[in-house]
Amino acid sequence: MRVLNQMEKQLPEVGVTVTPFVASEWVNRCPPGRETFFLAEMVTETLLDSEVDALRPESIVEFVMLGATPLIIETMALQIAFGQKIAERESKRMARGMPSPLFEGDEQRRPSVHRCAHAMVVLRRVAAFYPGKLGAGVLCVIAWLAWARGRRALAVAYLDEARRLDPEYVLARRLSGLVTTKLPEWLPTEIESC
Repeated sequence: MRVLNQMEKQLPEVGVTVTPFVASEWVNRCPPGRETFFLAEMVTETLLDSEVDALRPESIVEFVMLGATPLIIETMALQIAFGQKIAERESKRMARGMPSPLFEGDEQRRPSVHRCAHAMVVLRRVAAFYPGKLGAGVLCVIAWLAWARGRRALAVAYLDEARRLDPEYVLARRLSGLVTTKLPEWLPTEIESC
């Protein structure tokens, strides 16, 4: 915890740490003007490549800091569930002020069960290091992933905690309305009727 706090205080001096594969992807794919989204994308993939017991403090700080704004954190959630290309497409739509049908659960495309499950385990560890306002975004991602898998009660619990940490966090309030009123269209009918 001391290491994380020290890194957070010196954030402008902290460089982003990604795997060599992710770094080469960055060089090959990053268009001008989209650097922050691509950086968040690379950090998210690096975090997903990590085992929970091998999380590096740098990766934890980078994920939380990049996800401090709702649009980036929504894109990170979509990337975990549906992959980089779809997240990139949806982030462009959301940047123009249009809602993402995938984020709203209004499409039939199913998220990756494996990526969602692994990310929830990893992100719970990340959230444990951030019990203050900065942790609200991470909790929102976990809540959205739980909702995407049909676990509405778990999603509501995480959103309650996110709102407790930061009562003004817009994404937590918006997601609360979403998860309490509907389930995603990609869920089987037998889950939706529960």
